[in-house]
Amino acid sequence: MFLGQKRVVWVLGLVLLVCCFSGCRCRKPLPPPVGPTDAGTTQQTDQTGYQPDSTGVSQTDTIPRVDAQVEEIEVPELKMVHFDYDRAEVRAADEPILRANAEWLKANMQTFDMIKIEGHCDERGTNKYNMVLGERRANAVREYLGSQGIPLSIIIPVSYGEERPLDPGHTEASWAQNRRAEFRIVVEK
Repeated sequence: MFLGQKRVVWVLGLVLLVCCFSGCRCRKPLPPPVGPTDAGTTQQTDQTGYQPDSTGVSQTDTIPRVDAQVEEIEVPELKMVHFDYDRAEVRAADEPILRANAEWLKANMQTFDMIKIEGHCDERGTNKYNMVLGERRANAVREYLGSQGIPLSIIIPVSYGEERPLDPGHTEASWAQNRRAEFRIVVEK
């Protein structure tokens, strides 16, 4: 019996070793996460009011990723928009800016490949919270541009959270400048 048990253990070990080195996998690897995904994020994401769609997938999971060599260009005609504290809704005062941006984009669509919308926050809140809030802001602008006739398939929302402040100050006026969405034109080389 002892010799039989040794043989079974040896055969199982050999099968395990072959599986490990042959690269066999039991399931398809998961795609990389779009944003912060640890357990603490769920509570913070819920506090922002952001809800994934009915499939449980974030809206940005369906956004095309740019894999080619690209150049990002800041265009002076595309003006940034600002947001209220802890909010991701486009303000009524910024709608004319977004309409003008949409008109410029429609008139110049043949000169670029994609549009990158960068969502930014002020320094208040945790890094994780601000990354989610920046994503919500970029997506709000994306949806607005879509309603103005810009194809959603060419708009890439990106969140920088609080990492790229426009004004490094620590006052309400500084924070108001940092709560914004900026535009970049993406051209494949």
